[in-house]
Amino acid sequence: MHSGEWQLAIDTVVSLLHNIQKDDFKAKTRFWLPINLGLVWAAEQIQARNLQGRLKPSRLPKNAHRMALFSWCSYGAIVMATLGVKPRPPICCLMVPSEERDITWIAKRTGVLTEHITHANMRWSEPSMCPRHFVAVDTKTKSIVISIRGTASLVDIALDLTCNTYYDPHLRAYAHHGILNSAYSTLECVNKTLVETLHKFPQYDIILTGHSLGGGVSLMMAALLSAAKRIAIPRVPALPKHTKITAYAYGPPPIAVPTEGKRNLTLTLTLTLTLIQTFT
Repeated sequence: MHSGEWQLAIDTVVSLLHNIQKDDFKAKTRFWLPINLGLVWAAEQIQARNLQGRLKPSRLPKNAHRMALFSWCSYGAIVMATLGVKPRPPICCLMVPSEERDITWIAKRTGVLTEHITHANMRWSEPSMCPRHFVAVDTKTKSIVISIRGTASLVDIALDLTCNTYYDPHLRAYAHHGILNSAYSTLECVNKTLVETLHKFPQYDIILTGHSLGGGVSLMMAALLSAAKRIAIPRVPALPKHTKITAYAYGPPPIAVPTEGKRNLTLTLTLTLTLIQTFT
């Protein structure tokens, strides 16, 4: 980035930290989730406005703007309405049962057809190792998108804190145990839907996206799907070798440390808002 862009980024962060110290700001943001979501929303707005010409679109990763939209849609209509994110979900979306409401909201916000949301697990009440998520067919990017929600519940916090390392022989890496378990659980949950959807759209790519915990899980899932092209892995679908797998992670935690050489696995803590990794 040019020095002017760095200065703009620093000024933005300093302003945010300054506002956090104000009593009226604290009263409105009792949790860090609104701040994290606000940063994702800001990234979307920055790209849309092109920083008044300071940042050329060609320097931004392809589809990063659209996948940011999918990543925060995984938080659901109620969270978006509570935070006042515009455009707010219509009243009709908030008056129907939870999962149906969220599917309607996701379709309206992303522009995908309701019938193209082939799987959704958006329920808050069920404790699970599997974070809330949905699967959608996105004709704009010609991809099947799996969006995973970030930390927003006590179960999610427990997954974050299960941060002991665990050796996974399929990845040949020591991984964050909670995120690894979540990745396996989510892949098992979407296995049938993913295979059936890919059969209907054989030329489409697979895109995994998420914010915070969801970003880490999406990266781990992408690594497992990539490894499953070479070896059979229980609970992980074996995709065609020509299928491109890409992860768009927004503010993800570190997920793994390899035991050998350089591998197509994201390993380290990122200080950037967006982390893109393509797995082949």
